[in-house]
Amino acid sequence: MLISPTKFPLESEVGFLLRVAHANGLCEPKWLATDATKGLHQRLRICPRCLFEPSAYWFAAWQSGPPICHQHQCWLIDACPDCLKPFSFSTCRLHSCRCGQPYQAHCSVPVDPQIWKSLYVDRVDPDVLMWMGSLSKHGLQGKPGKRASSKQVQEIAEFIELGSAAAVEWPKEFHALLSRIRIPQTSAKIALASSAFPAFAKRIRSIRDPDWRARIEIEFLAYIRNTQGQESALLSRQIRSTSNAKLIAGRHGLSVDRIKRVASQNALPVRVTEGGRKRYVIAPEIEERMIKDLGDEVSTKQASAVLGLHPTRITALLSVQELSALGRGIRLASIRLFKDQILALAAPVDSRSDRWVSLSKALKTCVPRTMTAEFFQAIRTHKIEVKSNPQLAAKTLGDELLIQPDQVAAWLAPRRSVQRCSDLKLDITHVAKTLGVKPDVVRSLVLNGFLTPIESRDRIGLPPVFRTHRMT
Repeated sequence: MLISPTKFPLESEVGFLLRVAHANGLCEPKWLATDATKGLHQRLRICPRCLFEPSAYWFAAWQSGPPICHQHQCWLIDACPDCLKPFSFSTCRLHSCRCGQPYQAHCSVPVDPQIWKSLYVDRVDPDVLMWMGSLSKHGLQGKPGKRASSKQVQEIAEFIELGSAAAVEWPKEFHALLSRIRIPQTSAKIALASSAFPAFAKRIRSIRDPDWRARIEIEFLAYIRNTQGQESALLSRQIRSTSNAKLIAGRHGLSVDRIKRVASQNALPVRVTEGGRKRYVIAPEIEERMIKDLGDEVSTKQASAVLGLHPTRITALLSVQELSALGRGIRLASIRLFKDQILALAAPVDSRSDRWVSLSKALKTCVPRTMTAEFFQAIRTHKIEVKSNPQLAAKTLGDELLIQPDQVAAWLAPRRSVQRCSDLKLDITHVAKTLGVKPDVVRSLVLNGFLTPIESRDRIGLPPVFRTHRMT
């Protein structure tokens, strides 16, 4: 060698050989390489702005870490924009590509301040940014782990840029990233976390930085926990649910079936297991509303106890909307309203006499259950007078109200005659018992015109009915 320049402390071996070849006018730098020379076959990175300086040389730091020039805060390049060939020892010269395009003609792209902050202020591991960026671009099914190991500067820069967006706005943007990459479930609104994020726990364990690995694990579980209040909820064994039907029922002293029934009526997210069991995930605000509705819902038996009326009479009042239905039960507010309205029509009794009996007793001895709605309508229209006993104010409506049996009998007299003459209906079985014959005989009488049904029923198993006065 005619000229043997001195190697700079931060200079790479490949760059030093290119400088020696250039100083001695060699057209092929590879003539200077030996088997011990490092970096002969790797993809080379350069900073065009550094090589534009008079005393420029190739830094060894360009080949390791993020492809960023610390001096100029710009992205390095690893391919010639003119011939599109990647830079290597065989295609590079000291100041230009082998095709003749000088490095100074290449445009350098500045690094975004957000990325610079993530890498060199917040000290985020570049591999973590690459990991999150690869997930953001390719998703869970696009081999993100393999793509994150890319050596191309353009892909590395893109991954770091996407990853830094999640790191700077942590953990909000990371949760948004998880929402984008989760695999949608078509069969059910609620899914297992392992199905929505297949092998995600294994991917997290591949992160080398222990601090960031722990942070990502914590936020992943927090994301699953947050989804349990949403329509597309996730279930995981690592998170003990506090919003399933069994736990809610235990907290409020209700049956699990009632909780599940209300959840089904409100079309809450549900997951059907392989065994056919339904698993609901109920958000706190929905739980509060459900408990409020359930607290206002009472059964017919409970309504009967509140009003002091037979359950059949409760059903009759419900059928004419004197009481309001709620789910499979009755709205407690409507029961209280009905009781207050009837009590408002009653004047306090001056003195208790034999002419006044309790409402419960009058209903039991005088009023048929089928006429319950008409009876209370008569009270509302003042056709039947009612009194209240202040001494029994804390009792049921049936005990507190007093009524005169003579008034009830007078009101019932014309209605009983009408019912006795025209409204009593018998089916074939009762007709046969009345006539003392078999049901087949009754059917024969119908077919031959001796008996005429007053109501035909098309449904199978429902026989026609007859008026009793037509069989006499």
